[in-house]
Amino acid sequence: MTAFRNECESVMQRIRSAVERLNADVAVNPLKPQDASRALKLNKNLTWKFARILLAEECFDAIPMLPGPEGVDIYLRAFSSRGADTALIDALRASLREFDDVVARHFGNRAELDLVLDGMRQDGNLETSRRLAFRGAAGVFGFQVAARMTVQILVPTKEDPSKSDIALVAGVSGLRRLRPMATLPVFRTAQSNTSGPTRVPLFPVGDHSSDDYLVHKFSSVPHGTIETAQTGDKFSVQIKGGPVGRIGDADLFFAMRTAACVNLLHRPNDPVNEFVTQISVPCEYLVTDLFVPRSAQGLDSIQASIHATLSGPLSADPVAREIARLPIDCEIEVIEDFATACNVERIPKYRAILEDAFVRLEQRPEDYVLVRVQLEYPPLPCAVLVRWELPVK
Repeated sequence: MTAFRNECESVMQRIRSAVERLNADVAVNPLKPQDASRALKLNKNLTWKFARILLAEECFDAIPMLPGPEGVDIYLRAFSSRGADTALIDALRASLREFDDVVARHFGNRAELDLVLDGMRQDGNLETSRRLAFRGAAGVFGFQVAARMTVQILVPTKEDPSKSDIALVAGVSGLRRLRPMATLPVFRTAQSNTSGPTRVPLFPVGDHSSDDYLVHKFSSVPHGTIETAQTGDKFSVQIKGGPVGRIGDADLFFAMRTAACVNLLHRPNDPVNEFVTQISVPCEYLVTDLFVPRSAQGLDSIQASIHATLSGPLSADPVAREIARLPIDCEIEVIEDFATACNVERIPKYRAILEDAFVRLEQRPEDYVLVRVQLEYPPLPCAVLVRWELPVK
């Protein structure tokens, strides 16, 4: 990108200079877009764009403000009507054309450039690309989700205070089909084995011997049915039947508890705690929550990041992780109050599910602090990683 940046900065400076000279020729201040709009009889959005071009400290931040050919013609005609020097009008047009030539040489067109810059602008955060990816993935796979949640609750293990059980509550709200589909798989997991930690449903059904991780009380599929299947050590849930569109919107939630699987103290082969949320469905909103006992130590080192998983699960190798890390802000919010934590507007059933989960776990919500990461249009496939260093005893 070095060659493109150098060329871009050079031509952008010529564009800025041409804009300033043209406005000065008709006694208009381009840095006052409302005044310029009235004087030139232009839409204020157009004069605002040119003001942003002049004020941008970084050339990559100015590029999205450059109007297309139609906008340029409208802008220049306004100066022509005011009697501006034709040579100054031609100079601005030429510098804008020169920018398009630079883009064509490096990327082909503005659309391709927008995707490149989306991850490079200081405030870009890949938002444009994430929205496009959501729409594309939803169209390709034939369904979308309004909201996805992953909640993990660390429950101190009674037999070993240095360890913690983990309760997982995961699900989707507003799952919608976009085309007819015979079945739609929505949840898969492998059964726990005898050599690993014991995993059981958090809300068992029937005679309590069934490994049905579905939270039936809060799950619903209008005009369709929920089916579970067991193949070897694989358990899966799928939706069968149901209409296309909002009348068939489904809510599906799953919950399980795994015993003594998390260390609370530093060990030579386990110096950090890591919690991963895999994203594999097109969703508009993601919330990943971690309820940690207030007595837990080391949370001052907590951090979060998002990593691409195109080539497989999140790697344990730090170098590979950093290579796969996406340029997306992953801010952590620490919430002390349970009532505030349960206020998740995108998932109306969130509060009721969590209240039932804490009752089932025989835990008091006020004994916990919440670590939350939220994201609009999370990319897929990717993994959200929350980690902190474990304290040394």
